[in-house]
Amino acid sequence: MYYGIVTPETMPPASPKKFWMESMGGAICFNKDSCSDKEFSVWLDLVTVIFRYTKPFIEGIGVTAQQFLGMLTAPNNANDLSQFRQLQAAYLPNQKGGPLEGEVGFYFPSCSGDAGLGNYEVNYTSNMTVRHAGGVGFRAMLQAIKAKHSQIDRMTLIGASGTAVSRVAWAPAVADMLPQTQIMVVADSAMHVLPATRAFQFFWNDVQWSPNPNANHTLAKLYDSNTNSFPTFDWRSVSAISDMLRSYGGRIKVLYIGCVNDKVIVEDRSMLSKYAKLDIAATKESSMKEVEQETWDFLKRLQSDAPAGTAFSYITKGDCHHQTRNGFVEEPINASDPSDLGAQKFTEAFLTGNTAGPQHRWCCGRGLSQTATIGGTTATGTASGSDTSGTTAATTKATIGGTTATGTASGSDTSGTTAARQFTEAFLTGNTSGPQHRWCAETKTYKTTVTAQMNCSDADKVMANKANAIKAFENAFKKKMKVVTMSKTDVQKVGCRRLKDGARKLSDKGIQADFTYASREKKALNNSAFKTEVNTELKAMGLPETTGVSSTTTTEQTTSTTKKTAFKTEVNTELKAMGLPETTGVSSTTTEQTATEQTTSTTKKTTTAPPGKQEASSVDSAMPSLIALALAFAAAWESFTTEPFTSSHQ
Repeated sequence: MYYGIVTPETMPPASPKKFWMESMGGAICFNKDSCSDKEFSVWLDLVTVIFRYTKPFIEGIGVTAQQFLGMLTAPNNANDLSQFRQLQAAYLPNQKGGPLEGEVGFYFPSCSGDAGLGNYEVNYTSNMTVRHAGGVGFRAMLQAIKAKHSQIDRMTLIGASGTAVSRVAWAPAVADMLPQTQIMVVADSAMHVLPATRAFQFFWNDVQWSPNPNANHTLAKLYDSNTNSFPTFDWRSVSAISDMLRSYGGRIKVLYIGCVNDKVIVEDRSMLSKYAKLDIAATKESSMKEVEQETWDFLKRLQSDAPAGTAFSYITKGDCHHQTRNGFVEEPINASDPSDLGAQKFTEAFLTGNTAGPQHRWCCGRGLSQTATIGGTTATGTASGSDTSGTTAATTKATIGGTTATGTASGSDTSGTTAARQFTEAFLTGNTSGPQHRWCAETKTYKTTVTAQMNCSDADKVMANKANAIKAFENAFKKKMKVVTMSKTDVQKVGCRRLKDGARKLSDKGIQADFTYASREKKALNNSAFKTEVNTELKAMGLPETTGVSSTTTTEQTTSTTKKTAFKTEVNTELKAMGLPETTGVSSTTTEQTATEQTTSTTKKTTTAPPGKQEASSVDSAMPSLIALALAFAAAWESFTTEPFTSSHQ
């Protein structure tokens, strides 16, 4: 077992009473395929983990990862923390001016593929045995600290990504081990696994190293027969975290920070679907939607159920991951609110107990008002910094205190955004002269299509390395569009077909890139700036550069589903009016979209309305039935444009 002791610039008294433990973020694996995965297998060897975190540095000083590990672990060798912090391998918040200044810390790397929860050795195959025993090492460190220091007033657990999940799971076990100690938990990017979700149920029941004693352990054996002081990780109830916080009477406090569309969590959810063969989100877009929904469901319950002053959260938009290591780069949720100082200051306030603001701040219009109590300070604030990056306005009249006024129900009107507290006070005093409603913008899905011009020979070279081409185009697009959350990027060759004599030649040839993304407003892409950026990315990938960017279009993407009940009612009304047999139900609804090389698209909707066997022939022979179907379809779908209408029966 390896660990680092992180001493502050000024050492505390001989018997310190406050400590912190930070765990390196780490992916998990759970079967032969996942433990063989190029990404997940990194976290099964400390040397590969070191290489992942410190590659530029060790290459710069001309040593291997193995040699650097030797330097770090050499006897009686103290490493300069000012240099180590530059590696951005951890948070390490006990520097001068840091939130845990003067406290002794312990840094615990994760290299067992279990995020520090396991106590099993698993034989996945005859030649693949993985020691998922990270929990044994973490417990040993806790026991050593307890043995050395008889009185500990506060223990802070810091985790990110996979270890953020496990630090929350460890909190009650640490509280039991240290019964007089305040336990603080910083859970950075912890939405991989949340209580009572399908992802949790899989880990609880089916993972060989699961802490669940009744899980499937057919390939596993206990690594340490002493199972005392291990976390139970029993999150089968949706209120598991709130119940835990309540049962410890305020002695455990937890902070969740993260971005709602965390790119690593979204990708891991897709990989979970792949390797566990689960019927859960399998694509990037479906993973993003599932993770986002789970996040808000969990946080809303935590906010409403957890005892006051025990649960805190700061959730921003975007796809950031592991902010405590990579730096708090996201902007404050509500820059117009002077009390919203961003995720970093929110985290520091939690650690120092000096906050006077709300317990929860959420992006995307998800927040509610709540009272915060930390370090004895009680204040009421807004549990969200609802952003004002654009919204659809509605005009409304307000009548309060006898005064009538017309305003814009928008967070982006020219009069400026009224903070929630002021808005509430205006309501209570009757002194408002503005709108009755203020809302943040709704996230919408957009698709931008770009044609990057190049000759067909170069286009072939780009398509021969499609994965890198997609990465190059997406990186360039994200840099130029900034605040968007990507869901899909695709590239294809255009304008290079061999056309028949007399056929019109396409004006543009090269690579067409299609970007699907979520944003609060429709954004324009600067072709010239994008050309420069994409050429930089293509060159870095060793791919041909574009000679120009043209044909940029952006459209809002909408999703429709056939309203079967409404359609059945409408079509029967129309069929009856024409003296034709009625349908008994509507099924087999499909929607197809086809696209030409010039990116024009056609939508085809097919609906099966099954009549009885005898009536089917009557419908086939009656052309008016097509008109009836068309009229009903229009009524159920509101407005759309059809192809030439056809009908068939099955």
